[in-house]
Amino acid sequence: MRFPFAGPRHAAVPVPVAPPPAPAPPPPPLAVRTDLTLLLGRHLGDYLTQEVLREWALLPGLGAGPARSLLSPDLGVSLLADDYGRIAMIFLHFHGDAGFQPYPGAIPGRGGTIPKRNSLMAALGRPDPGTTGQWSFPTFTMFAQYAADNENLLRLTLRAA
Repeated sequence: MRFPFAGPRHAAVPVPVAPPPAPAPPPPPLAVRTDLTLLLGRHLGDYLTQEVLREWALLPGLGAGPARSLLSPDLGVSLLADDYGRIAMIFLHFHGDAGFQPYPGAIPGRGGTIPKRNSLMAALGRPDPGTTGQWSFPTFTMFAQYAADNENLLRLTLRAA
């Protein structure tokens, strides 16, 4: 084998080259789930509601009495129904709030996926006038509660408009 740079004084010595490391596998995609805001105002017995409750693994809390409070601690979601069985509030938990795992989905209203005050404001704009963490949308209102550092999102409460 002849190398172009090898002359009478330089003998070509093949140097073994290690193959490049394999690229890291991509992270698994987030499970796409139904938008929870669709449940606001719907009855617990409604077919669509039942399907979404199963999808989000929402079950009655222990000792909750009648099924007015449904929880999914592993997915960071809980909800409350009124006395008529209509879903009145949905809570999205972040940063270990109340023993829940962080909510893994997108923040409603195109709020992004980063649970921080600055990220919410960048995605949604300033909160409603006279509030520190409320945004109104055509079908629901969202209230933000922050941790003691006033930056990390602790919980979002969604209510029908």
